[in-house]
Amino acid sequence: MVVGHPCSIRRGLTLQPDLSVAPIVEPGIPSAQHRRADRVLPVGKLIPPQSDVNRHVQLTRTTTVATRSLDVDHRRASLNRTGVVVLQQRVVGNEVRIKVPSSMIANHCRGPLTEIELWTDWRGAFDEAGQDPFAHDEEFDAFMLQSSGFEQLPWRKAIAEFEHARARAVSAMEHALADRLG
Repeated sequence: MVVGHPCSIRRGLTLQPDLSVAPIVEPGIPSAQHRRADRVLPVGKLIPPQSDVNRHVQLTRTTTVATRSLDVDHRRASLNRTGVVVLQQRVVGNEVRIKVPSSMIANHCRGPLTEIELWTDWRGAFDEAGQDPFAHDEEFDAFMLQSSGFEQLPWRKAIAEFEHARARAVSAMEHALADRLG
C-alpha cells in the first residue's frame, strides 16, 4: 500500500520517482494485542478483493519502490479522506511515537486530496465529451495556478488554506470546462 502523505507523493501532476509503501500481510497476532497500534493499519478483508482473511498494513516494514513499478491497473482499493487521515496518523505514530490529532492531519491533506478530486472531475468531463481525458492535464495544471481570489493565492494553494475554497474552485472549474467544451 502506498503510505506517503498526499502532498509528498506528487510534484504537481507528476508522481515522485519513488514512493513510500508498506506490505499488506496477515496479522501474526490480533491487532488489539499489538503493544503499539500505530505499527499496523487493519484493512480487514478489503485487500485483496474477495479475501476471506483479515489483513493489515505492516508500517514497521515501510520502504520505497520506483513509481514506474506501480501499475494503476493493479490498484485494488483507494482510501477515502478519513482513511487517508487514519493512515497518516498511524504512519506518523509509528515513525515518531507521537499521536498527532486527526484534525491537524486532515488540514494538511485537504489541499492535495481536493486537487485530486478536482482533477478526476476535470478528466471525467473530457471523457464524457468524447475527448481523451489525459490530453488536458496541462490545462488543469494551468487552471490550478490561476488566481483564486483568496488573498491572491492560486487555486492549488487556496484549496489547501481555506476549507470553503473548494466550492468556489468547483464552480470556477465548471466555468473553465464550459468554455473549453462549449
